Amino acid sequence: MLQSAEPQPPSRFDPARDAARLLGYAGVTILMVGAPVLSVVSRRALFVLLPVGACVLLAALAITLTRDGLGTLRDLVRQPIALAALGLVCWMGLSIVWTPYPGVALPHYAATLVIAALATLVVAYLPERRARPALYLLPAGLTVTSLTTLAMAFLGPDSFRGGSEFDSSLLEHSVLTIVVLVWPALGALAAFGRWVLAILLAILVADVVMVAQAPLAMAAFMLGAVTFALTGDAPRRVAVVIAAVFCGLVAVAPLLPFALAPLAASIPMVGRSTVAAMQDWRGIVASDPLRLLTGHGLDLARFGAALGYLPPHTPRSILFEIWYDLGVVGALSFAGIFSLGILAASRAASFVAPALLGGLVATLSIALFGVATAELWFITLGSLQAIAFGLLARSSRGDRPTAVTLDGLPDAAATGATIAARPALET
Repeated sequence: MLQSAEPQPPSRFDPARDAARLLGYAGVTILMVGAPVLSVVSRRALFVLLPVGACVLLAALAITLTRDGLGTLRDLVRQPIALAALGLVCWMGLSIVWTPYPGVALPHYAATLVIAALATLVVAYLPERRARPALYLLPAGLTVTSLTTLAMAFLGPDSFRGGSEFDSSLLEHSVLTIVVLVWPALGALAAFGRWVLAILLAILVADVVMVAQAPLAMAAFMLGAVTFALTGDAPRRVAVVIAAVFCGLVAVAPLLPFALAPLAASIPMVGRSTVAAMQDWRGIVASDPLRLLTGHGLDLARFGAALGYLPPHTPRSILFEIWYDLGVVGALSFAGIFSLGILAASRAASFVAPALLGGLVATLSIALFGVATAELWFITLGSLQAIAFGLLARSSRGDRPTAVTLDGLPDAAATGATIAARPALET
């Protein structure tokens, strides 16, 4: 006699969901661990792994595609900062018309747009609560990168530590990569209440910077650390000060060499190359002041010295490059974008805002102090930082990864509920 089969519970096996989860972990691991670690041993690692990781992550997101990402992307495009960025992109493209070397500027412009578009799509389509487990990859990747850099600094070949004026060393690239990416990693540890681990990671990064003897990276790291520490009490006030200082520097940038060149020459501690850079900058502005309106065209400041178009000691600061290439329209658009970004960062969650502002200050400091930030490697690094901050910011939506009370002890009820409801990474 046949017996009726008892109803079986629905199977939780979902091939599409499991495939998306696996691809999501793979994409985030490539971006947050593989890209920074392999950049220690290869100059092209960032150029290759960021598009690969972004495409893998976008493929995972496409499998479980919802309208949330499209809505987020639409909201992002409508923001004032996005409109300002779109205006800057259009002006950069228009400036290729009057640059003396359009064949050099056009490929760089196209590559920049592709990298920025990939980063924007990844940030827009990251699921909100599903991004939390990936936060652990941020500090893990930076820890491995820092330890690898220390090992290479002591045991690596001389080529790792050597470089030239136009081709900086792998050591310099590695240290700057660590200083730029450490802030979302610290924010991730703060999100989970792992303050001891955050302090240890900060100490490790400081050791790497000191071993590398990189004063630029040390200055950027210290400024970012001060910002990180001060933001907890008054994020809005700190953001307003940062935005005012940066906008002021951009606005008066063409006048800086006239004031700083004599001062730099009178101080014995200032190097000859710095004095020469200030004098060359002053001469460039004085020789053709009307070109401050339109600029000389995209990428001319980056290649001008190498091609003999500009003096050999031409400054590499973003303050010079933005004015020389894009003129007043580009400079003011650039200042507006970063000012709006800084003010928006101050309105983020309490454990996200310090990391965001610290990272922005550190990155801007590197640009202001004279690293060739128009280089594609630095643009790629900035896009990777944006994706890392996107993971951190997305995790702040809804419930926090770990509830932490004011006295630093976890709230048992909130923590238990968070653990019980913590979803797997489905991207």
